[in-house]
Amino acid sequence: MWRKLTTSKIKWRLTIAYVAIICVTMAALGFVLSYLVERQYSAGYHRVLVSHAKLVKGVLEDDCRSGRLPADPDKLCYDLSGKINARVQLLDLNRRVIGDSRRGGTSGQQTKDPAAQLRALGCRVCHPEARGSEALSVEQPIVVAGRTIGETRVSAPLFAIKQTAARTSRIILTALIVAALLAAVLSHRLAASIARPIIDMSRVAGDMARGDLSQRVTVHSDDEIGQLARSFNTMALQLEKMLSEMSEDNDRMETILTTMVDGIVVTDESGTITLFNKASEGIFQRRAEEVVGKSIAEADLHPELSKVVRETLQTQRLARKELRLPGPDRVSLSAYSSPVKDQSLNVRGAVVVLHDLTEIRRHEKAQKEFVANVSHELRTPITAVLVTAEALLSGAKDDPKLLQRFLGTLVSESERLSLLIDDLLEIAKREAGQRKIRKTEVAIRDVVERVFSLCKGAAQRNQITVTVDLPDIVIFADEQQIEQVLANLLDNAIKYTPQGGLVTVTAVEEDESVSLSVSDTGIGIPQGEVSRVFERFYRVDKARSRQLRGTGLGLSIVKDIVEAHGGTVTVQTMLGEGSTFTVTLPRNGSESSEEQD
Repeated sequence: MWRKLTTSKIKWRLTIAYVAIICVTMAALGFVLSYLVERQYSAGYHRVLVSHAKLVKGVLEDDCRSGRLPADPDKLCYDLSGKINARVQLLDLNRRVIGDSRRGGTSGQQTKDPAAQLRALGCRVCHPEARGSEALSVEQPIVVAGRTIGETRVSAPLFAIKQTAARTSRIILTALIVAALLAAVLSHRLAASIARPIIDMSRVAGDMARGDLSQRVTVHSDDEIGQLARSFNTMALQLEKMLSEMSEDNDRMETILTTMVDGIVVTDESGTITLFNKASEGIFQRRAEEVVGKSIAEADLHPELSKVVRETLQTQRLARKELRLPGPDRVSLSAYSSPVKDQSLNVRGAVVVLHDLTEIRRHEKAQKEFVANVSHELRTPITAVLVTAEALLSGAKDDPKLLQRFLGTLVSESERLSLLIDDLLEIAKREAGQRKIRKTEVAIRDVVERVFSLCKGAAQRNQITVTVDLPDIVIFADEQQIEQVLANLLDNAIKYTPQGGLVTVTAVEEDESVSLSVSDTGIGIPQGEVSRVFERFYRVDKARSRQLRGTGLGLSIVKDIVEAHGGTVTVQTMLGEGSTFTVTLPRNGSESSEEQD
């Protein structure tokens, strides 16, 4: 209801304005017409009275010259009044009334010498502006023989004139009222025709302001208002298209910012944070609501981040810094801060892109450690071979006992060097993607039996009991690589278990996976180093490992193979009591001959 009243205001304003103009115009016209009619009637009546007064004057002058002047002036005036239908009076020179038509019909009074009474009459004509408010009168001098002997006055009441003028005014007023009503109706229709498209545009504009951009204005004419309606529809169409594109761009930008792994922090020209994406929340462990609206310094994200933003805003140039966040994870970030400029190249803020370098730095560190470890591991057997060879060349070959011992050292170190090179080549091939998984049906019991046959001699030499408790399980996997996994786990279990110990191989079958466990009663792993057992070149007991020709790469290779199959490897250990390594693999594959990189 309120909306209807609001939108129809313009129609009623136009209607009231038109009606007011028409009423004022009609009232002024009626006043002027009434005044002119009354004045016209008065002027005409005055002319008639002047004619009658001249007629009466002529009659009296003729009667005076001929001596036929009646003895009764009232009777004379009465007779003349009956002829002209107006009041007739005779006045002497002192302007006293000596004859009146009003007395002539009711009184027999006679003037003894009316001629004498007229000798002293003067002459004056009553002008219209000098007339009274109740009657209109005209006076004419009576002149006989060149001498004024009196005056005659002819008068008529103004009631008839006013009555006629009032009747004419009523007719004019009625006509004006009827014309005003017709004009009001036409004005209302005209105002409605003008206001309708404006009201429609107001309604459509209100709907568009509330988000409904599909509304359009109906075009009713080809005039300026119709052209305005068409322009409004065109504007609405363009606005709908533009807002749709902006919405798509915003959705696309929001999706990009949400799914980006890099952190994005946007500030205005004063350094106040205006955008803080999901990745940034994860990096700094702060919610966007906590930092948006604060300055980059007040947000207390990182001191170096504040510096790089301040540098960008001051120098208007790209700035870069590497940040290291506090905490045990030692997160490293690369912060690129770029200025945001408007069309006038004025700086309106800064955009900081935070790229997580933690894995890169960790990989670089691992590479450095790997190179150092490889150099160390290769240098040890090579040095031993070199020293032994030099000793032989120096004369030890002539001593049979020394010769036998040195030759044994050469063989042992050569084997160790060969194992190390094989493991390094295996890791290099895996990192280069040269190892492909060829899945086939693999019987776990058969694989374990083959591996056990290879390790049986070492177990018997160390008096270690190996028990195998496996059901008939078949999985889809690369048989050669699964065999390599079990060989490494079983070999480690035998190596790090003292004489008289026990090694157990078991399997548990589940709906979607199979878990293989290798348990020993060996030396165990310290709790603080459990997470490092799968690192390259890591050894729990370095001296024992080198003595047993371990390379420190076996468990790293196991983890790579298991993860390549989509499985997991875990360890449970107790220092001095033994360890259990459990490999969980998916039970089914897609095809028996499937190959994966």
